[in-house]
Amino acid sequence: MKWLEETYRGPDGIDNRRAYVVCNVDQQNVDNWLRTPIIYVNGANRLHVEVTFTMRDCNEFPGNARSCKETFRLYGVQLMNNEKYQNIWNSDYWDLIDRITADTGRYSKSDPTTAAVNQEIRSYTVTKDAVYFAFRDSGACISILNVKV
Repeated sequence: MKWLEETYRGPDGIDNRRAYVVCNVDQQNVDNWLRTPIIYVNGANRLHVEVTFTMRDCNEFPGNARSCKETFRLYGVQLMNNEKYQNIWNSDYWDLIDRITADTGRYSKSDPTTAAVNQEIRSYTVTKDAVYFAFRDSGACISILNVKV
């Protein structure tokens, strides 16, 4: 199973929004990648990536959570204008920007009022013309609600 595109209600409860969701906690050797479209940096030397997401608490999956994690990783790869992107899903090809965790809180079925929307900002130094960002899941239960660069 890979990242799925789903719809959720925005914070005002009126408009529908797109989210990318993954939850393969019952499987071993989970390695799910989600990549952004190409982003041209237009002379910038640093980009800031703001990720808004929710994450389920691993305690929600007792017994069958073989690979449950409460983190995911953010990667970047840079290209010159005339360079072609290599469709490589290997961490050696990508720059690890950070391992991200749900600092604000995690969703729990036993207490739905504790559902927390997390927002993390990371910066990435760029020296080339364009960049891709990728999110790598290794067994978390995540919904990426928004990405702003």
